[in-house]
Amino acid sequence: MQNQTTLSSAPMHDIVSTHFCVVNVSGGVPSAIALERAIQVFGRKRTIAVFADVKIEDPDLYRFLEDVEFHLEFPITRIAEGRTPWEVFFDEGMMGSNRADLCSRILKREFIDKWLVENGYTPENTVRAFGFGIKELTRSDNIKQVVAPYKVWLPLHDRPFMSSCDCVDYVRNIWNIDPPDLYDQGFPHNNCGGACVKAGHGQWYLCYRKRRRVYDTWEQHEEAFRSKTGKDVSILRDRRGGSYKPLTLRELRRRFEEDGYRPSDMSGGCDCMGLNLVTMTPPPVSC
Repeated sequence: MQNQTTLSSAPMHDIVSTHFCVVNVSGGVPSAIALERAIQVFGRKRTIAVFADVKIEDPDLYRFLEDVEFHLEFPITRIAEGRTPWEVFFDEGMMGSNRADLCSRILKREFIDKWLVENGYTPENTVRAFGFGIKELTRSDNIKQVVAPYKVWLPLHDRPFMSSCDCVDYVRNIWNIDPPDLYDQGFPHNNCGGACVKAGHGQWYLCYRKRRRVYDTWEQHEEAFRSKTGKDVSILRDRRGGSYKPLTLRELRRRFEEDGYRPSDMSGGCDCMGLNLVTMTPPPVSC
């Protein structure tokens, strides 16, 4: 392995021989680098990698996980609650959004927490590691609240410091592994096939251009949810005119196609382990 990590936190030095390190492997490149660093610091016997599958991932995500396992010679445990985000929305009778990310909460945060306890990884014997880049300071502070009372370690915040973009270059040029397809298409994450209830207009426009089938599927699900529940709800909100009102993916697509709307802001987007984005100032960034 390369990219040897130098711990910058004194408390971490005191527990590497007594605690397990559970790395949250998201399917993205930064968390793969975090796993490499965890193995270096905690050793193979005390490192655990876990991936929570929400069942709507891009197929290339699974290829990337297998490549990481082969390169690191280390297994990634796959777990799944069993439902997709849209199945959760229908079951709960509530639409997911950046105000209420019940998909992330139920399928990832709560399910991983349950798995940890069932497998004996408690706050007393376990550190949790996440692949947040050095520029993602808001997410980094946020995650400590989310997983408390577990201790949190952010490997990319130790030397050599790495941003999310640095990680993509590292995987491509040092590991000689192709990053997930979504990165090459301009997406800031590798989850949910390029869609996300926390995504802003810019990412949805990118999804419309690069992942049209995904966009159409989410639009159809949203319309089906509105029809079944009779609720005037949507993933996105229209803030024009100084007030908030629902903005459906169907209406957003019409604006792309008929009004020439070309949003470019890529803030927001996937932060499945974090609190709702409306509570985070400034919003998370990728690079």
